[in-house]
Amino acid sequence: GLEASARLLSFALAAEELHLTQSSISRQIRALEAQVGKPLFRRRIRQLELTQAGQRLYRVVHASLADIAAVCGFSSQAH
Repeated sequence: GLEASARLLSFALAAEELHLTQSSISRQIRALEAQVGKPLFRRRIRQLELTQAGQRLYRVVHASLADIAAVCGFSSQAH
């Protein structure tokens, strides 16, 4: 959920893309934030922003998923 939420800057759109509920995505992100010990997103009314920690983690996750897709022969054009 992190990669889609960060890329789309929306828990609702990430949930739609991943065929999950918005509350499921939100719970995943809260659990991840608890695990890393810092907020990854700034939640504002109708707006979501990545924190500095969120930006760093997103870059690593996004690059890792792209590497996995390349190794497996999947097209990265889907995202």
